[in-house]
Amino acid sequence: GDVVLLQFGANDNGGASGKGALKGTGPESEDVTRDGKTETVHTFGWYLQQFVKETREQGDTPIICSLTPRKNWTADGRFRRDNTTHVAWAAEVAKDTGAPFVDLYELIARKYETLGQEKVVPLYVPSPKENLHTGWDGAVVHAECVIAGLKGLKENPLAPYFSARANDIAPITLSADPKTTDSPGNSPSKK
Repeated sequence: GDVVLLQFGANDNGGASGKGALKGTGPESEDVTRDGKTETVHTFGWYLQQFVKETREQGDTPIICSLTPRKNWTADGRFRRDNTTHVAWAAEVAKDTGAPFVDLYELIARKYETLGQEKVVPLYVPSPKENLHTGWDGAVVHAECVIAGLKGLKENPLAPYFSARANDIAPITLSADPKTTDSPGNSPSKK
């Protein structure tokens, strides 16, 4: 009867030759030998499908969330989207398995564009090279996007458990087309 939020991808960029998974969502696999041990490595989507299947077999409800974006801006001040790999694969698995999907990547990217680069930079751990890990204030922004995305689902099994603060957060529903939105006030994304 539990609800399990599944979110992967931030550290899966190495592929079979490094770490993580093969690219894509298909059934492909590859035998990889590391440190004298051979393992079969599957696609990112294959693993995510397994997690959805195993979650349901336990009588639980899976909800797939996309990974969060890395801090990255274009020269004209827009938030740069790089959502054609793990984000797209997570969305595809959610669609194929019928699991609810929260596109945290896009929700956070739109929130960042609303805030602007000057206000977003301090949300991250203070380091010239840090573009993934937020500090406390950034974590709060991300958590608010999680709640807004969950509230935007057609059916939200977590709704009865929201705190008073979470109840004050408006739901956001993204349209199927990433270039548009069903939510007023959000700017369209650009790839």
